[in-house]
Amino acid sequence: MGVILFFTLTVLLARVQAQSPYAANKIIPPTPTAASIGTYGNLKVGTYTGVPVINIPIYEIKSRDNSLSIQLDYSATGVKVAQEAGWAGLGWNLSAGGAITRIVRGIPDFTKTNNAGYYYASRFPPSVYQEPIPLGPNPTGERAYFDAISRGEVDGEPDIFNYNFGPFSGSFVLGKRIDGGPVYLNEQNNLEIKYQEGTWVIKDGNGYSYYFSSAEYSKDYYSTSLYSEVPDNADLSYFIADVQKDDITTAWYLDSIVSAAGNTMKFEYIKSESLSRVGKNESVYYTYPQWDCTAGSLSPPPMQWTYAASRQLNTDIYLKKITFDNGQIEFETAPRDDIEARTADKRPQRLTAITAKDRNGLLLKKFQFYHSYFNQDNFNALEKRLRLDSVVEIGQGNLRKPAYVLNYFGNTLPSKVSKAIDHWGFYNGNTSNSTLIPKVFQATSGAVRTPAKDSSLVLPGTLTWVKYPTGGSTNFEYELNEYGNLILDDAYDVISKFQIIRANPVDHYDQVTKFELLETDIPSDDPYALVPLKLNYGYSEINCQTCELRFTQKSFVAIRNSKGAIVKSYNSEMKQGGINEIVEVRLPPGKYQLELSYTQEYSMFASVGWESKVKVDSRKGGGIRIKSITDSTVEGISFVKKYDYTDAGKSSGKLLTPFRYSGFYTMVNNGYHQGGPEPRCSYYGLYGYATSTTQYPQGLGASGGIVGYSKVTEILGAIGQGGKTEFQYINVGGLSSDVNYPGMPFRRNSTDGRPIQILTYDKDGNILKKINYSYNIENTAKMVGVVLNSIPRSMQEDFAVKRYDNYSEWVTQAWEETTQYASTGTIVSKKTSNYGNIDHKQVTREETEMSDGSLTINRYKYPSDFTDAADVSFVRQMKNRHIIEPAIEQSSLVIRNGNKKLVDGQFTTFVPVNNVYKPALIYKTRIETPLTDTSTSNITAANQLILNSAYTPELYFDNYDLIGNLQQVHKANGGPEAYLYDYNMDLPIAHALNANVTDIAYTSFEADGSGNWNITGGARLTEGMTGTQSFNLSGGNIVKNNLLVSKNYYLSYWSKNGPLNISGASNKTEAGSTAKGFTFYKHKLTNLSNGTITITGAAVIDELKLYPVDSKMTTYTHIPLIGITSEISENGIIMTYEYDAFNRLRLIRDQTGQILKLIDYQIQVPVQQ
Repeated sequence: MGVILFFTLTVLLARVQAQSPYAANKIIPPTPTAASIGTYGNLKVGTYTGVPVINIPIYEIKSRDNSLSIQLDYSATGVKVAQEAGWAGLGWNLSAGGAITRIVRGIPDFTKTNNAGYYYASRFPPSVYQEPIPLGPNPTGERAYFDAISRGEVDGEPDIFNYNFGPFSGSFVLGKRIDGGPVYLNEQNNLEIKYQEGTWVIKDGNGYSYYFSSAEYSKDYYSTSLYSEVPDNADLSYFIADVQKDDITTAWYLDSIVSAAGNTMKFEYIKSESLSRVGKNESVYYTYPQWDCTAGSLSPPPMQWTYAASRQLNTDIYLKKITFDNGQIEFETAPRDDIEARTADKRPQRLTAITAKDRNGLLLKKFQFYHSYFNQDNFNALEKRLRLDSVVEIGQGNLRKPAYVLNYFGNTLPSKVSKAIDHWGFYNGNTSNSTLIPKVFQATSGAVRTPAKDSSLVLPGTLTWVKYPTGGSTNFEYELNEYGNLILDDAYDVISKFQIIRANPVDHYDQVTKFELLETDIPSDDPYALVPLKLNYGYSEINCQTCELRFTQKSFVAIRNSKGAIVKSYNSEMKQGGINEIVEVRLPPGKYQLELSYTQEYSMFASVGWESKVKVDSRKGGGIRIKSITDSTVEGISFVKKYDYTDAGKSSGKLLTPFRYSGFYTMVNNGYHQGGPEPRCSYYGLYGYATSTTQYPQGLGASGGIVGYSKVTEILGAIGQGGKTEFQYINVGGLSSDVNYPGMPFRRNSTDGRPIQILTYDKDGNILKKINYSYNIENTAKMVGVVLNSIPRSMQEDFAVKRYDNYSEWVTQAWEETTQYASTGTIVSKKTSNYGNIDHKQVTREETEMSDGSLTINRYKYPSDFTDAADVSFVRQMKNRHIIEPAIEQSSLVIRNGNKKLVDGQFTTFVPVNNVYKPALIYKTRIETPLTDTSTSNITAANQLILNSAYTPELYFDNYDLIGNLQQVHKANGGPEAYLYDYNMDLPIAHALNANVTDIAYTSFEADGSGNWNITGGARLTEGMTGTQSFNLSGGNIVKNNLLVSKNYYLSYWSKNGPLNISGASNKTEAGSTAKGFTFYKHKLTNLSNGTITITGAAVIDELKLYPVDSKMTTYTHIPLIGITSEISENGIIMTYEYDAFNRLRLIRDQTGQILKLIDYQIQVPVQQ
């Protein structure tokens, strides 16, 4: 954690108030596990950032209308010194559900006490929109608002929230409650986000709702001092609890996903506790001579150091169970040793196992996680990090697959509190750093924060090799990132320059030497454009016992400028033995001459030294990038992919996360005081500052990678024998709101990372394909935050304040041009996309230009596009439920030789089914020749549907069940098709052609339903013709109602005890084949008396089905969450499917048990344990 304090209360005052002062860029971090989730919500993976996509699939949840992928994802960006491991292991994140995490800026947004948080606080005064913001006294009390911020009573900066769940990830800020709590997404999309007093509700464009309320929170403890830093191992007793502020929620975990139809997937959690490591920050302030104090006797110190630190007591959240329609996923944990615990009974946890079970508790598969620690033998939690060594899949019968084996670069990592770090927190090997503030103001010694030039310092702890259960493997080779958008001192290498002159009795003449100071020699933290020098001069006696000049003062060192004027001179009283003095000199750039006057009988010298800068084109740093990936099979066959990040021989990298530690700002004379003892002193003037953390905190949308690349070439094969692909990206780099003002967040160009060109070449360098892209920013919104700065002292009366904006933008792809190259010629097509409605942000028009000059236009309309529709219309009702992404109408036009004609179209109406909207009728154009009527359809205020004249009904959706399953459909001028469902109504069990759903029935007695039959009595048995169950009908009956007396039906089944008795119709019985002790019987039912048939008999039966004689029916049985176990075709052919212990398809058999197909997955023999 980094805490930057630009002014602080004294420790004594803080202990009395027990309230932390305002801190620009104060950050309360999420816990390690929540932070690892946030990483994957923000990081752009792929060639743009040089980060390989590495994951281990665990399980795919698929229920009726919910799905969720569970997998392990690895972040191969390098391990930072202070980085904690999540519960899966260092660098690993378990994607299973999701969370909203946040970065707290200033006071937490939801602090209700005195309405202090940004969300609850009143609106900013109007003066916040002026530049500069006036801070003098005024009758409206505007100044009082900023005074409250400076005292830490009101929040001036919105927190940044990062979300990552399902297919969605990004960040947002939340506006003030008084304004309705508007949400500003970094990249605008169709998510509807609302905060409801402790719960987040997010609805996507298809009406799915995501609820986040399981809170992971922290209690903040802080310390500030003007004298010394807090020890690395300081316990909570060293700190002060911020009792005037609420506990800080750092993450909200996903509790449930509710589909538009009401189908729910639930997430359960367990809680524990942990202590964060001590987060520190050092600040130093330098008062330049311009300061003024009207009282005359009071003055700020010339240099002021401040040491700030904090710890958090975290209430951690760990996923325990996911429950869905047909099963559940369970998560097991165990205590870990690399994060400090507050108490022994509430220790931080690590993930040990994930188990998938069906709804009856039957194990489907299990994954076991095996861990050790980096720095395994160290007992200090500050030195250890959780290491994931292997993952083993365990099937039924405890059968184990070979493991995923994971190897890393090195086993030893630096301490989490090491000061040997670069600008971004990676290890740089400078273990002599005693502070984290680099050298500033030419008056302090400082830390070396430059990145390591040797990748071996950054790589420890990074994944380098994965061995798969199949026996194959992947090797990852990395190298340091490199960027070229250098600013300030980062754009130069510093070399020491030195010139010296001497005069002595041997060479007893005055001496001179010339030197030149360049513009580039001016330090970036110097506001006066002066170059600092060290002037060293002195003398010593040589045989001067009779020297008469010993006590004579004489000017003997001088510096002249190019005009001959003396700008600096130094006299010294000639003392016995001699002197050696060093003075600081600051001069503007220019040419100078150093002069040394000779005095008899003395040996004299003078020298000047300064740091000069040499321009560099690029720097290595900012973590690592992938250099090559080698995939190897179990037979030892390897394939290599290599990556090159240069453009025209130079690095194409740009820094996305800028850094700066120092600068200066002006404190104006506000002419206003809050009271207190006289005389009063207003500390206005120029102040320099430096801190140990960067002065560019991340702004909205600024999280993610450190370096992005404008051009990346992927080379296939060790010598390019597979060809290559060049990717070119938009790559502006990190943008700061104000380069000098401390605490101003930086933001990213919203189009960074989007491809602008992709070129594909064959192995001989011949181009095969070129794709060009262009983008538009369709909409921009912004929300205000303010940063205050002052100097450390007991009264915060004078401060600087500056506004910044949090940008929210809607970026769209404007066009895509594809060129295909072949020996027969070149084919070019260009697709232009238009987005006509910000309400749904979908493509409404696509135009594709072809090489032959023709133009194809695809048009799309969505619920929000029917602006005239009645409130009761289905489109308006869909919009009200935030179901805005389904396309209602799609049509295609062709323009050739100036003639525009309609060639295709489709319009879909929807109907509500248990609060979800399902298709009701699809209209299609029936066009034999293109039509000149190209109008789109509309819905009027009277709820009248006005269609293009070419539309005719195509497909009717006749029936849905109460949970939205389609039961019956028919085509225009075609017969109906019917479907039956079972297994908790999640899976289809029958499909009948030319039949109504009321005319069919089917059960295999496997699932919980009855398949349109009414079953009374009897008992299920654990044997079957298909699946694992059959039915003993003795003493019971099976009835089917609502049949049409005008129709004839087939009734079929397999029986162990002969044919059944059927009443309610005439029937003709046929016996068929025999298998597994069952005989197949088929009855033709005619002359139904009243639409009801009843089946009885003392028989064990299976596969009971009923359907009209002129229809065809296919039936299925399943093992939910595994697969189909049998399929009986419309011709009565039975195919059965068997699965191995890991739920993979193993055997396909016919109805006699004959094996038709055997699948062998065995590359290595599993271990039985």
